[in-house]
Amino acid sequence: MALVKNELLPRDWQAHHIENPTVTVVWFEKKKQLELTNILQSPSFGPNAEIISNALQAVGVPAPILVNEQDLLYELVRKAVYILTVNISGLVNNCTVGDLWMIHESLAREIAEEVILIQELLTGQTLSHEKLINGMVEGIEDCTHRFCLGRSALLRLKRALSYAENAKLSTPKSGPC
Repeated sequence: MALVKNELLPRDWQAHHIENPTVTVVWFEKKKQLELTNILQSPSFGPNAEIISNALQAVGVPAPILVNEQDLLYELVRKAVYILTVNISGLVNNCTVGDLWMIHESLAREIAEEVILIQELLTGQTLSHEKLINGMVEGIEDCTHRFCLGRSALLRLKRALSYAENAKLSTPKSGPC
C-alpha cells in the first residue's frame, strides 16, 4: 500500500490500523494540458519507497528515499504547513507565493505559526517552528510564480479551524469562517 495525499499524518493511517505503509510527500503537480511542475523533491518512506522513487524519477520527479519516521514526519508536516499557509493566505491576498512572502511575509508567518500549532496538536509532538517555516520558504522560493489560492483553500481553512476549535486553540489570523 502506498499513501499519497496532502495533509496526511501518521494518525490518518494509524486510525485505519494500517501498519508500515509506503508514504510519498508529493511536491509536484501535473494537470491536463500543462507541463509537469516540480516544486521540491517528493520523498518517500516505507517498504516500497524504492519502487515509488524509481517510478517518479523515471518521469523526471526528484524523489529521494527517507531514512526514518522522524524525517517522514518532518516532510509531511512541512508540506501541510506550506499548503495550508499559502491557501489560507490566498483567501486574504490571492497573489503568487513569491509575492506572499515578499509583500505579506508577516501575515504568512502568523498563519504558519497557527498551522504549526494545529500540526503539533494532530501529531502529539512539539515541532521546530523555525525549521518548518524555513522548509515552507524553500517551497515558496522553488516555485515563486504559483498562486496561493487553490480550489480546496476554503475547505482546508474550515478543517484547520475545526481542529483548533476542538482543542480550544486560538487562531486569530486564520479567524472564524
